[in-house]
Amino acid sequence: MRYLKLLFPALLLSLSSLAQGYLPGYVVTNNGDTLKGFVKYIRTENSPRVIRFKTDANAKVNKYSAADVKYFSIDIGYPLDFQRYSGPISMDDIKIDNITTLRDTSFKTDTVFFKILRKGKNITLYSYGDALKTRFFVADGHTEPTELIFRIYFKDNEFKLNHSSNTVNEATYKKQLTVLAEKYGKADDGLMTDIANASYNEDNIEHIADKINGYTGPDPAKGNQLARPPKTKLIIMVAAFAVAAYLTFSVMHH
Repeated sequence: MRYLKLLFPALLLSLSSLAQGYLPGYVVTNNGDTLKGFVKYIRTENSPRVIRFKTDANAKVNKYSAADVKYFSIDIGYPLDFQRYSGPISMDDIKIDNITTLRDTSFKTDTVFFKILRKGKNITLYSYGDALKTRFFVADGHTEPTELIFRIYFKDNEFKLNHSSNTVNEATYKKQLTVLAEKYGKADDGLMTDIANASYNEDNIEHIADKINGYTGPDPAKGNQLARPPKTKLIIMVAAFAVAAYLTFSVMHH
């Protein structure tokens, strides 16, 4: 029990440092130079607007936006990679409490960091999230990333009476993924069923991207996560076990 009490604060400190701290990484500048050092990692930040980088633990912190660098990577147990994107980004709201009868096709042109979810021989999958929503983008070969489109709106002015039967789910992303599956000869019955049933979320879209790229296991860029969890997941698992053991022991001895 004494060892658990000593281990518990250390595990909490480790989790805190993972949630917000400087981890090994690098940035690629606009002129193509690769600067190695440490990048500040905030676990809950999906698409940072500005990154903080330093060449060593005691060096001055430099701040970079997507206008300053075109790529950066953080080692969180596997490479977490981000790439600069300049182009249109949808601005329609897909939260059920905020939608209206308007089919909103609004967008803004911006320069941001995309998180690279999958980078395969056929397609590359990205995500970009802000306060409005998370979007997914795909690049086919050497083309520029294109947004996978999902919109939701109400059919008519009676929308307040029955949300479930009066919503239009414009799942254009399913048609886009079908075209890519057919192009690369992956459009078998299993994948077509997956696409037809796919929700607009990271797990579903990643799974489909893997199949289009010909992968049947974990993302090769991240290693075999099933056999060896990344450091982040491993520490969280150990911490959870320690907390459970501590609480169980306390209950049994009080």
